Amino acid sequence: MITHAAAYVRSVGLDKVRIGESLQRALILTLGLWVLAPQWSAAQWAGGNTYGGPAVSLSGVGTAPVIEGHIERANGSNLGLGGFVAYWSYGEVGPGVSLDYTYVAVGGTGTYHFPIETQERLDPFVGLSLGYYIVSVDGSGAYGDFFDVGASRIFLGAFGGVRYFLTPKVALVGRVGFGSTHLSAGVDFRF
Repeated sequence: MITHAAAYVRSVGLDKVRIGESLQRALILTLGLWVLAPQWSAAQWAGGNTYGGPAVSLSGVGTAPVIEGHIERANGSNLGLGGFVAYWSYGEVGPGVSLDYTYVAVGGTGTYHFPIETQERLDPFVGLSLGYYIVSVDGSGAYGDFFDVGASRIFLGAFGGVRYFLTPKVALVGRVGFGSTHLSAGVDFRF
């Protein structure tokens, strides 16, 4: 499975793109899950339900941990639409300068869920995100106060993840990818 995904990545030239080794591994894993999708036939994921909860993540920008919240609505048997908000703040100090960054990321997600008939507690998924960083930069340096109004921006992301249901209404969830965060762990509730 992974070998086929790696061959596909090479055949379309993604192995030549400078995206970093860990991101290439994530893409190969995502493609591998996509190849396996036809072998799975039922899922914990159920159309009409809403899933959401808090998570703690590693940021794609800066070095601080991220506090975030996700919500997702199951549309049909395998598709989900949702949104998220994330917050983190960090500082940088260098010769003659001290800066404080605050990020708030808001965005929407679209996901595809892979049903696993033999593992009803598992809900693996892949998805895309589109969001906006709201950034404030504050600080001072040798040349006076510093403020960067151009730091806020739109971002795109891709991710893969899995929910493991502890009970029919509570699941642990992990995500890996790129966009607002790289790696996250949290708890989702079904309501």
